[in-house]
Amino acid sequence: MQQPDSNNTPDPHYPQQSLLRNRGFHGLNLIQFCGAANDNVLKQVIVYGMAAGGLWSSYFGDGGQAIASILFNLPFILLSGLAGQFSDRYDKRTIIYWVKVSEIILALLATLGFFFFQFWICLTALVLLGCQSAFFGPAKYGIIPEISGSRYISRANGMLNMTTNIAIILGTAAAGYLADHYFPDKAVNPLTWLPGTVLVVIAFCGFLPVAYIPYMKARNPTLRFTFNPVADYWKSIRETAGTPILAAAGAWSAFYMIAGGIAFLILPDYGEVLGISNTKTAYLLAILAISVGSGCALVGFLSGSTIKPGYTLLGSCGMVTFFILLAIIPTSYPLVAVCLAGAGLMAGCFLVPLQSLLQALPEPHQRGRTLGMANAMSFLALTVGNFIFYICRNVLGMPSQQVFFVCAGLMTLMWIPLWIRWVPWFERTLRERNTLETSNP
Repeated sequence: MQQPDSNNTPDPHYPQQSLLRNRGFHGLNLIQFCGAANDNVLKQVIVYGMAAGGLWSSYFGDGGQAIASILFNLPFILLSGLAGQFSDRYDKRTIIYWVKVSEIILALLATLGFFFFQFWICLTALVLLGCQSAFFGPAKYGIIPEISGSRYISRANGMLNMTTNIAIILGTAAAGYLADHYFPDKAVNPLTWLPGTVLVVIAFCGFLPVAYIPYMKARNPTLRFTFNPVADYWKSIRETAGTPILAAAGAWSAFYMIAGGIAFLILPDYGEVLGISNTKTAYLLAILAISVGSGCALVGFLSGSTIKPGYTLLGSCGMVTFFILLAIIPTSYPLVAVCLAGAGLMAGCFLVPLQSLLQALPEPHQRGRTLGMANAMSFLALTVGNFIFYICRNVLGMPSQQVFFVCAGLMTLMWIPLWIRWVPWFERTLRERNTLETSNP
C-alpha cells in the first residue's frame, strides 16, 4: 500500500508564494470571512432574543443564551472527528465547496424561521449550521500549511484570525441592528424578511471565492473511516499523548472554555446592566472582535517566519488582568469598552502560536484528524464553559459582571502549566525541528 506523505512541505503542485500574491489564501480568507459573519449573525440574533428581557427569554430562563450556544457546539463535539477524517482522505477544496453549498440551504431554512417568528426553526438552523461548520474547520485549518507552507504559517494564521474577527465585528453589529428592527416587542414595524435575506446574501458571497481555492491532492486517500467519534478521538489522543501537540490542543481548548464559553456570553447581558440597546451592546462585541483581530495580526507580524509560543504566556497574563478589571470597574460604558479591548488584544496573543503549532507539528497525513480532535476538544470545553456560565447566572445567581472573576480564576489555573511546562516544551520542540530541517534540507 502506498504510504502517505510524511513531510511538512506544501503540495508540490502549488508553489509557495508570498501571502500577498497567494490567490488560494485570499480565497480562503474570503470564505472564512463570510462563514464567520453568517455564524455570528444567526447566533447573535437568537442570543439577543434569549438574553435577559428578550422576546424568547422565557424558553430557557436567565442565562438561556448559554443553551443556544451549547446546541450550536454539540455538532462540533460529535462530528469533528469524522470531519477530520474527510479532510485527510479527500481533497480539501471539494470539502469546502460542499460545505458552502450547504450554508446557502441552511440560510434559506433560517429565513423561513425568522419570517414566521418560529423560534424552533431558527434554533434548528443554528444547530445544522454548527454541523456545516464542523466539517469546514479541519479542511480550513488543514489547508493553510498546504497553501502557505511552514514559512508563512504564523502570518497566515494572524491574517486569517484578523479577517475572522472583522467578520465577527460586522456580524455582531449587524445582529444588534437586525434584533432591534426584527423583534416585534421592540420594533415598530418588524422587518420579518430582513435577517434571512442578510444570511442568504452572505452565504452566496461566501460560495463565490471557492473558485480561487486550488485543488490539493488528498493526503491520506486510503484512510478507512471510523464512525464512532469516541473511538476516533481516543485514537488521536493516544497518538498525540506525550507530545506538545496534545498540550497545545489542551491550552487551545481551555481558552475557548474561558473566553468563548463564559466571557463572551456575559456581553449580551450588558444591555440590561448598562441600560443600552442591542445595537450598542453589539458595539461592545465589535470592540472585542477588533482587539482580538488586532492581537492576532500583531503576533503574526512579529513572529515573522517562525512560531513564537512565548506570546501565549503573555496573552494569558494579560487576560487575567483585564478579566479582574472587568469584574470590579463601575458600570461605565467607556471603561467596559477599554477593558474589553485590552482583553481581546491579549486573547489574540494567546491564540495564534497555539493555532500555528496545531497545524505545523502533526504529519500531513494526520493533520486533518489532529485538527478534528482539537476542534472537538475546544467545543467540548466551550460547552463546559457554557454550563459554568449557566450555573453562575441561573443557579448561583451571580450578577453578570462578577462572572468575570470566574474567568480570571480559570485563566490563572491555565497560566501555571503554560509557564512551568508547556511553553518551554513548545519552544524546545520547534528548535529541534528547525535543527533537523537545517541538517536535512
